Amino acid sequence: MEGKILAGRYQIVKLLGEGGFGKTYIAIDTHLPNNPECVVKQLNTNKIISETNLQIARRLFNTEAEVLYKLGNHEQIPRLFAHIEENEDFYLVQEFIQGVELSKEIQPGCKLSVQEVICLLKEILEILVFVHQQNVIHRDIKPANLIRRQQDRKLVMIDFGAVKQVNTQFLSLQSQSGVTVAIGSHGYMPPEQLVGNPRFCSDIYAVGIIGLQVLTGLHPTKLPVDSNSSEIAWRGFCTEADSQLYDILDKMIRYDFRQRYQSCTEVISSLNNIYLTKIQISQTSYLKNRIEVIEGDITKQKVQAIVNPTDIQFSGGGGVDYAIHKAAGPRLKEECKRLSFWDRGQAQITSAYNLDSRWIIHTVGPFWQGGNNKEGQILSQCYINCLSLAQEYSIKTIAFPSISTGTFGFSIQLATRIAVREVKTFLEKHRFPEKVIFVCFSKDTYNCYIETLEEIINF
Repeated sequence: MEGKILAGRYQIVKLLGEGGFGKTYIAIDTHLPNNPECVVKQLNTNKIISETNLQIARRLFNTEAEVLYKLGNHEQIPRLFAHIEENEDFYLVQEFIQGVELSKEIQPGCKLSVQEVICLLKEILEILVFVHQQNVIHRDIKPANLIRRQQDRKLVMIDFGAVKQVNTQFLSLQSQSGVTVAIGSHGYMPPEQLVGNPRFCSDIYAVGIIGLQVLTGLHPTKLPVDSNSSEIAWRGFCTEADSQLYDILDKMIRYDFRQRYQSCTEVISSLNNIYLTKIQISQTSYLKNRIEVIEGDITKQKVQAIVNPTDIQFSGGGGVDYAIHKAAGPRLKEECKRLSFWDRGQAQITSAYNLDSRWIIHTVGPFWQGGNNKEGQILSQCYINCLSLAQEYSIKTIAFPSISTGTFGFSIQLATRIAVREVKTFLEKHRFPEKVIFVCFSKDTYNCYIETLEEIINF
């Protein structure tokens, strides 16, 4: 398949994976500038031989493609670019999501705090609200089908069972047996789904199982089942006691689907209603310990990483950028010359050389142009991308100067508000960095940060 061009446009680059339902490839779109990557899924229809069955398969394929196209209207679900039939083979072309599978974040023995579990559950459930509104059951929710998107660190839900449902019906056409094939993954499937009768609350069960996995540090297949009730006996494996969250999870994973939550909005409401005050209190205390504001010189900070607000030429030509280059020494300049060009809002990481820090994270901030060119969004991306690199490199401490103030034109009030908001949002969802230090060059800037922190998180 490598090198094959579908519909005169999508060129197959390499095999990404394969299974009983078909094969998945990385491809490039040869009709767009820079040939962006996409995902091609080839459905397994090798044994459909009669013309009647082929017509039925074609109808099923087109119907499910319409469903996937509709689901792609959500920002956390990959878009469907095309559905193609060539030489009686069926292909789906979808958006390629650059990021890391949640399964890579959830390693055996890794346990999340109650706070982190709540945030994770809510993010998954909020995507599912949209999916279920389209009258679609995902059928295969598991960590491997949730990708932490590199761009903004949001979860993206992939690999919908709708595609597998087409293949299942294809298999029925091939065998003429009428046998129901269960779609899903062992450990995350509830009993009714195992016998081919999934419901909306089957997806809720799977999300609840992910909750157990990150609370206990155990794969769901390792959790014991009570022989009398058939319920999963998981509470004894948790180190952080919280009966309210535990009760919610128990209701999500009931053996009998009739005893579960019947809608995602119901689960979200329970999480919000029970934890609103507790979360606000714990978040405030938690964030206070992870954010610090000081007056001082960014180049003197004994942290693992400092942030350098540079320009698109990495010139080290002004303000903080100049000070960091001067303190780090000429080898930093040489490494920056080898960095590829990037847009405003993006970030890259280098060694810190002669500084006390280990890393320098470089980001290009926007110029203030009256607020008409999405400058605020671009500045937000500066913070998100710097923090994402800190998360990726497991950086515990990071120091930020003010970005896009001074000659870049942002008022210190606006720049500070954006900085605090993005840092707060990121820290609420991630372990790293463990501490963020805002380094201020003047007393006025220091006071502005303190006032903003008091307003936003009762600092």
